Amino acid sequence: AGMKLGDGLEELTRVELFKGVENQPHWLGKSFGEPKRPATLTANLLGNRSPTGGWEDMIPNMVPKRGVLKQEGDELVLRAEGKQVGFLTLDLFFDLKQNTDFVVYLDVMSGGNEQEIVTREIMKPIVSVKYETGPIRTRISNVDFTFESFYVRGAEKGERVKFSLRFQEWDDVRFRSIAVHAAPDTLACEFENGVVLVNPSLEDETLDLTTIFPGRSGYKHLKA
Repeated sequence: AGMKLGDGLEELTRVELFKGVENQPHWLGKSFGEPKRPATLTANLLGNRSPTGGWEDMIPNMVPKRGVLKQEGDELVLRAEGKQVGFLTLDLFFDLKQNTDFVVYLDVMSGGNEQEIVTREIMKPIVSVKYETGPIRTRISNVDFTFESFYVRGAEKGERVKFSLRFQEWDDVRFRSIAVHAAPDTLACEFENGVVLVNPSLEDETLDLTTIFPGRSGYKHLKA
């Protein structure tokens, strides 16, 4: 949770990667942008934005507590109804048809005082089904939108699974996107001479590299 896309590339740059059994350093060459997240190629379990960018199809699967949801332009805003006991909360509801990993992606920022930089915490999310490894807390600010991910490994299947996002403080929370995918939070990183795949799941994952990296071919799995 809370890992920015750029962090993945920074780690891959910092840690020297060797070319399998050939033990050749620096063979990957320069990177081609930020890592991609193949989970986004699967269905959003909350529904899809309308062709005009509206949130109408998704809002029925979101329930605010101690606040209300309002659409402002292309953004969805969670606005508190005054300061109350507890946390400003947004519950996400979705079906898991089988035991699976899943990931929640947010493009999110805090509203509030624009005269100073303010950070606030997204508390550890609460998940209504049993799981093996759960999400952790993170922080957002009022400076800009940030990409946040919450990864849940080994969740049990269920109908109307509830994923509760709880926010410290009572300023607005602004979203440019919200998505839930029944897939591991895999990273796919493209370089001049190859690609690097990072699979956080305990299970093998099959990825279609021609879809993730269109126009590229000739892949060969390196032996370590």
